[in-house]
Amino acid sequence: MVILLSLSDIAKLLLSLVTLILLITLLPVILEFLFKKLFSKFIGCEFSFIFVVAMISAFITEFVGIHFLVGAFIAGFIAKRFIIDIVRDESYEHCSEIFGQQLVIGFGYFTLIFAPFYFFSVGLNMKSSMFSSDTLLLAVLICLIIVLLRISIISIHRIVRIKEKISKAITINALCIPTLVFTFVITDILVKQYQITESIYNVLMLYGVFTSIFGTFFVLVALRKSHLIQHQSQTTTSLERD
Repeated sequence: MVILLSLSDIAKLLLSLVTLILLITLLPVILEFLFKKLFSKFIGCEFSFIFVVAMISAFITEFVGIHFLVGAFIAGFIAKRFIIDIVRDESYEHCSEIFGQQLVIGFGYFTLIFAPFYFFSVGLNMKSSMFSSDTLLLAVLICLIIVLLRISIISIHRIVRIKEKISKAITINALCIPTLVFTFVITDILVKQYQITESIYNVLMLYGVFTSIFGTFFVLVALRKSHLIQHQSQTTTSLERD
């Protein structure tokens, strides 16, 4: 989706595609080469080494016009494979399976630290004028229409095609609604590359917030209904036994 935003500029689209292909194909080789030749001599540097590589990957994607989160995601996916490889490699005696798990857990804690700051930076760009009655109303209407259509169409498809229960179909589709991060990333790219107007920016940002709220609401309603049905079924079963 992020790459398709560059369809109007063929050169930029090709640059984005080439960059992603090179990152996915060359990053594992570069990781292995640098670690074996240089960093494997320094015990305990694995965490810092992977972290720096992830930052460089994020910077590269941001530089070519793709969002930095895409580069970070690619680095994380490849780093997991890299950690598994060094754990299995007998030449790295200090890299046990427990050590590999600790590395993964350690990067998980990084999410708790840095993710709030991403949303904090987004919040800094939001102005009080964004919350005008017209903008709020338009964002709510767009959100309701898109969310209801998305959940209804896909739920009907699942119910008809795979004979799924209504509550389960609604729950699954509500969970698949685009999140805050997805909406914020797309909006950020639209601002930087296509200079969208402030009014459109405001509506998209509020749409992202309301989508998360409505999505959570539909999930809670579906889960509550599911629990009620399950509870009634258990009650009926117990009464029949008595």
